[in-house]
Amino acid sequence: MCPGPGCPDASCTDGVQNGREPAADCGETCPDACAEGSACHGARDCVSGRCVDSRCAAAACDDGVRNQDESAVDCGGSCSRCAPGQPCRGDDDCASGLFCPSSSGVCTDGSCQDGVQGGSEVLIDCGGGTCPGCPPGSPCTGAADCDSRVCSAGTCQEPSCDDGVPSGDESGSDCGGSDAGCPRCADEAPCRSSSDCASGACEGATCISCSDGVRNGTETGPDCGGGSPACDRCDDGEGCALDADCASERCVDGQCVGASCNDDILNGSETDTDCGGGNLACARCGTGSSCVLDADCVSQSCEGQLCVSCGDGARNGSETDVDCGGADATCARCDPGDSCQVDSDCASGACQDGACCGGSQRDCTRCAQRLSPTIDCNAPVDGVDSTGVINCNAFLGCLTANAARCPTRNTPGCSGDDQAADACPHNDYGGNAGTGVSRASQVLVNAGCQL
Repeated sequence: MCPGPGCPDASCTDGVQNGREPAADCGETCPDACAEGSACHGARDCVSGRCVDSRCAAAACDDGVRNQDESAVDCGGSCSRCAPGQPCRGDDDCASGLFCPSSSGVCTDGSCQDGVQGGSEVLIDCGGGTCPGCPPGSPCTGAADCDSRVCSAGTCQEPSCDDGVPSGDESGSDCGGSDAGCPRCADEAPCRSSSDCASGACEGATCISCSDGVRNGTETGPDCGGGSPACDRCDDGEGCALDADCASERCVDGQCVGASCNDDILNGSETDTDCGGGNLACARCGTGSSCVLDADCVSQSCEGQLCVSCGDGARNGSETDVDCGGADATCARCDPGDSCQVDSDCASGACQDGACCGGSQRDCTRCAQRLSPTIDCNAPVDGVDSTGVINCNAFLGCLTANAARCPTRNTPGCSGDDQAADACPHNDYGGNAGTGVSRASQVLVNAGCQL
């Protein structure tokens, strides 16, 4: 998936099998389960709740799993009718003569809606163990008589978070449910949603976590692997479904195996695939590979987290031009005309206007005063022959401004007698025999520039 300037993360809506998905956009941590025939890692990946030989099997009314439109395991919906006490969503889910009261959601004997207190009912159509429980304040002889499931001193009580039973809509005893004042449930307690659990994870109607010593949820080993980023990755020898389940990032035949320097995977301490890192048995990384330290690289130079080299024909690392300059002292210094940032980037030791000075016929007139170690336009005595000093500086300034036309002072079209065509006609600066141009020539010669 690379539709733009950067590769996007795997997601459950990109139409591609990626991340932990056993098939495109379904299973594992995706909200949608996979259809019949799709690949699967486990039962939770499948709409049918059945993963057989790594494929989602078809749902059936005798498969021992609540699936399809069943209200309970293998009954209700389009399957057979449910018996008394089994979960239901409506009267049609229940066997003949039973009904499904909304207060309990379980199939109940029809006598519990006849408007008469009969049988074992505590009040009309409630209590007694076979009918829905009675509301708080009703008489009772046991928990089954009360819709709160709390009977105390012969009276049905309001549900609370300290009554020792799963009252109200609690998912476990005194935990979970919609009352934010109730504690969240511990690992292995019943749950209906992740919000019921202290761990924030409800899978298979049970609260799970990455520290309960049990393999549950999407874990591939006890408290490791799986889709939860809170779980550790599994150690060598523990179970896995994907490379991402393993600390070594290598899963072979359902088992995590150790990292190596030839497994084509970036794992262990490697800084790039099968190279670099603290394992000195691994090769050092080539130019362009990821690195952390100089020691990760064949070139022994890691800059900007990439291995760079002073002989790869490319400008990289801190180089100011191709294979030269920069902070790496093993790189050559740059030739005249090459790009630079500071004097130390250049073989000549002089960087001016972003390019290295030097060369008798290249970038020499441009930098003459930088390159002349002992002579300048003011010598021999400051203030003597002020006109000559002015003309010398102005002439060298003109050569600098026209370095392309004046690689040497006497290049045709540079400083001859043609006042109209020459870039720096010497007559503008006191003439060829004047002290200004003569002094400028001495500076040029001292700088190593060809006249």
